[in-house]
Amino acid sequence: MWECLCTETAESYPDDLPVNLSLKGFGIRNQSTSNDGLNVYLYWAEIVKTYTSCKLTFQQDKLVALSAIAKKVMKTLGDEYVAGMWRKHLDRELSVSTHRFDIEDRAHADFVDTCDRTPVTYTAPSWSWASTSGKVNPGLPDVPETDVMIAVEDYDLEYATPDTTGFIRGGWLRIWGDLKTLKLIPYRSSPTCTTADWEMVVNGTNVSILSDSTAREPQPHVMLDTYHSDFDQQNSTSTLS
Repeated sequence: MWECLCTETAESYPDDLPVNLSLKGFGIRNQSTSNDGLNVYLYWAEIVKTYTSCKLTFQQDKLVALSAIAKKVMKTLGDEYVAGMWRKHLDRELSVSTHRFDIEDRAHADFVDTCDRTPVTYTAPSWSWASTSGKVNPGLPDVPETDVMIAVEDYDLEYATPDTTGFIRGGWLRIWGDLKTLKLIPYRSSPTCTTADWEMVVNGTNVSILSDSTAREPQPHVMLDTYHSDFDQQNSTSTLS
């Protein structure tokens, strides 16, 4: 089966695909731009989630591989493309997390149980989903305003070519928000790649209540791109990354 921007076809159906197999109607062009284009932003998040779940041969080609689609979305939304994300909802899209392995992942023959999600070669700034390896859960643009604790003031990206949807050599991000000293403790006594959530302790008080399944408010917790067993040694040697 073959699908591209212009057509979709298959050897078994040389004339046209049956309705139950066709993906027509699910493309970017068919997404409503009402409600400030929210459907298109959410559609992009699904593209990122699906694409990063694939077994990629060249991790550094992530942004290049999505370049043509990004240009289409950029034209549809009239928004700035920022290292795989969008300027309008950048404060929300920064809340990206890496997908933890589950039973289905381990069932695949090519599964490699590794905690390292950092690509060997540079792909994007560390605050972009493109800087990690493996499947990601993109930050969603429909997060309520009351749950957004930061504001993006400015950013700068150094591109390898004039194409702002292609290779990136470096970049920085300036955000505004309240700073508090906190300590991270493992949610579980023996954290692993699959259970590495962290609870937050502020002024001696554990502000994370992950074990309270009846809580109606979102449970504050930390999910890191790369697995850490603890932070004490890295803090003492100033090697935390």
